[in-house]
Amino acid sequence: MRGIRRVVGVLTSTMFMIAPAVGHVASPWRTWNAQGGFGVRNYDSGTLSNQCFINAPWGPSSWGVEGSTFSDPVNHRLESSRFARRQAGNAYLNGIDAEGRWGFVRFVQGDVWGRSHCGAIPWLKPAPLNTAGRQLVLEVDYRRESAMLLTTGNSWLMPAVNLWFSSPALPRGGDKTGHKPLVMDLAFGYNCNIPGCKLGSFEDANGFHYQRFLPYQLYEDRARCTGRPNWRCYTVPLNGMIQDALRHSWSGSGPVTAASRSFSLYQFDVLIEFYNSRGSASIDNAKIVYRDT
Repeated sequence: MRGIRRVVGVLTSTMFMIAPAVGHVASPWRTWNAQGGFGVRNYDSGTLSNQCFINAPWGPSSWGVEGSTFSDPVNHRLESSRFARRQAGNAYLNGIDAEGRWGFVRFVQGDVWGRSHCGAIPWLKPAPLNTAGRQLVLEVDYRRESAMLLTTGNSWLMPAVNLWFSSPALPRGGDKTGHKPLVMDLAFGYNCNIPGCKLGSFEDANGFHYQRFLPYQLYEDRARCTGRPNWRCYTVPLNGMIQDALRHSWSGSGPVTAASRSFSLYQFDVLIEFYNSRGSASIDNAKIVYRDT
């Protein structure tokens, strides 16, 4: 992330009095999550069949992995999943579900619910990041390995970043703070053959779902992708999306701009979401960078 240097001028009021201009210089860029470049030891979970799986392969100070379903309140087992950190230094995830349940595979840091579908959370949980008075930027490199819909008219597949936010000013709900969280579904793309399906923001009993497609031509970071065939390297400013999400006219709650001063990031996922589908991808340089303004 390249900062912008500001030059603070000197104003001369008289021949005998020179006073420096009062200017504000933004703070240095920092990274919210750890080991975004996956500078960790190699790992391969192998193929995991019919499991609700969580693990923190590199301990409690780094990424976790999860493969599970979320549409069945009792059975959270995903048909198949696999996770790896490869010799080349990037991460890999793969999953399948053909049993008519919604599920995902993900690399994850943070904690918005106080739990996972599969048990206690073992991975890094950074302190919540208040977005007020800060610039936030998502950086992530993504390479699609495979994607397939497994039915002729009832399938969905979405590789995406999920960013989970909460605030004491949001309505009461089930997250770890007792409120209804807001999740940004920022999709690299999606495949769907369900009649009428499309990305769109909505509110349900569990949260506010803000969905946006990330056009690569708008967010491409060419320098980071040079010499890396088939990779897509994204740099995505988040502040405009945050404001848009807060101002959105949610179906049950209307705009939630009262949360703007305490709106905080709790969790960061890079995932593939499934419904009667299968897919795999590699990821690298996954970071939330920020600075005070």
